[in-house]
Amino acid sequence: MFIGQTRFSLFVPQSGSWRASNGKKLSSEADYRAYLYGPQRLEFRTNHFLEHTVPLLAQAARGHEVTHIVSFSDSLPQRWKSRLEEAGQQYDFLWLDERKDGEQAWDTPQAVIRASGHTGVYGSYRLDDDDMLATGFFDAAQPYLAEQFVGMFVSFPLGVEAIFDGTHFSNFRLAHVPMNSMGLMALCSIDAEKNIRAPKGGPHDLTDRYSPVILDARHVSYLRSLHDGQDNAMRYRDGLVLERLLHETGKNPPLHDYDQLASAFPTVAESIDQGAHDFAVRKTVGDGVAFALAGQGAQGVVDATIVLSLNSEEPIEPENFVVDLLVVDARGRKVPRYQAVAGLKSIKRGSIGHCHLVPVEEGQSRVVVSLRLEQGQSLLGFCIKGLEPKVQKVSLETVSVAADAEFHPVDAARFAALVDYTPLRVQDRVLDLLVDRRESIRTVATRVLGQQSAERALAKLLPLYRRIRRLASH
Repeated sequence: MFIGQTRFSLFVPQSGSWRASNGKKLSSEADYRAYLYGPQRLEFRTNHFLEHTVPLLAQAARGHEVTHIVSFSDSLPQRWKSRLEEAGQQYDFLWLDERKDGEQAWDTPQAVIRASGHTGVYGSYRLDDDDMLATGFFDAAQPYLAEQFVGMFVSFPLGVEAIFDGTHFSNFRLAHVPMNSMGLMALCSIDAEKNIRAPKGGPHDLTDRYSPVILDARHVSYLRSLHDGQDNAMRYRDGLVLERLLHETGKNPPLHDYDQLASAFPTVAESIDQGAHDFAVRKTVGDGVAFALAGQGAQGVVDATIVLSLNSEEPIEPENFVVDLLVVDARGRKVPRYQAVAGLKSIKRGSIGHCHLVPVEEGQSRVVVSLRLEQGQSLLGFCIKGLEPKVQKVSLETVSVAADAEFHPVDAARFAALVDYTPLRVQDRVLDLLVDRRESIRTVATRVLGQQSAERALAKLLPLYRRIRRLASH
C-alpha cells in the first residue's frame, strides 16, 4: 500500500517549511495570506495539480493500492475548495483533508493508514502540487515494500525538469537529484495493534543524515515544473527568476527521447501535441531540412518544442546530428557563437551557431528539441542537419512544432541566406573569429615567433580582445 500527501497551499504562518511563510520575504500575516491565496497563483497551481499531477497519479496507481491525501486549510477560498471536491468525486484514491488554519497536517498520513485496516509494510511519500510522478512510479517503488527495508527511505533521483508558464512546457532537461522531494518515500510498517514503525525524517535533502536512503535511478520518476511562482524562486530577485532557472537547468543535459517523455508523462505530451503544427517531410535529411517563421519581419518566439520522427539504419552519435537554431537579440541581430545562450550548445562547424546535438537511435524513433530563451532573445528559424554523409541518409518522416507563432518549411539554401542576412555586428564577427581560431592563432604564432615571443605577442593582444568584448556587450 502507498500513502501520499500533497499539502495544498496550507495557511501556516511562521512555518519554516516554505520561504513564503518563514517571515523573511513576507513580513506580515496579511501579506502572506494575500500571496498564498492570490487568484493568479491558485489558478496556476490548481490547474497544474488537476490537469497533470492528479491524472498522472491515477495512471501510476493502476494495479496498486494508493491513497493520496490532499491537505488544505479551511480558509482556502471556496472556489478552489470546490475544484478539489470535484476532483475527490472523480478520483476515488484522493483523500481530502481540510484542516484548521495553522495546522501543518503532518499527522494525516498516519491517521489514514490506521483507519485503513492495512497491516504490514507500506510506503509513505510526499508530492507538491506543481510536480508530477511518472506513470511507472509505483511499479518502481513496489519492490521496496518489503520487511527488510522498513526504517529506510527510497529516493528516485532521475527525473525531468521543465519550464512551465501555465500553458506551455519547454526546455526539458534530465536531472539527477538524490533525496529530492518528488516522491521521496518512507518505508514503514503497521501491525494489528496500529503500532507504526517508520524511519526518522528531516529536511528532504538531508534525509540520509537521519535514516538510511536507497537510491534507484534506473528510471525517470518525476517531472519538476519550474516557474516564477514556486516557493524556491523566492530566493531570487524579482524579474530575474526565469533567467536564474534557465541558467541552473542549462547545466543539465537536454531530454531528447520524446517517446520516454510521452510514456512517463502523457499529459505533458498531450499538451505539446495539441498546440503543435505538423509537417509531413518524408525525405532524407540531406543538406538540411529547414523551417522559418512565416511572414516578413517576424519577431521570433521565446519558446519552442520541436518533435522529429526519424528512421535510421544505424545509431547516430549526437555530435553528427544537429538542430541548428537561429537565435537573435531584441534588435533582431544574430546572437554570436562566443556568447553563451542558456541550455544551448555552440559548435565550430561551418555556419552552425547555437544548436542542439541530438542522438538518433537505430530504427524508428522520435526526438524532441525544446528550448526557452532568456529575455531579449528569440528564435527565428531552425535547420535539421547531418554533419556526416551517413547521417544525411537518415529519413525525416515528420516535424511537429509547438510555438506561439507559425513556422513554415524553407529549403536549406533559403535558411542559409536567412542566417547570412541576419545582421551580426563587426565586433561580434571579430570576436567569433578570435574564439573559433584561438588555438590555430596560438599554434601559428608559436611556429613563426617561438614560444616565448608568441606568448609576449599574444599578451599584447589581450587588451584588444578585452576591448572587443566590452564593445560586444553594449
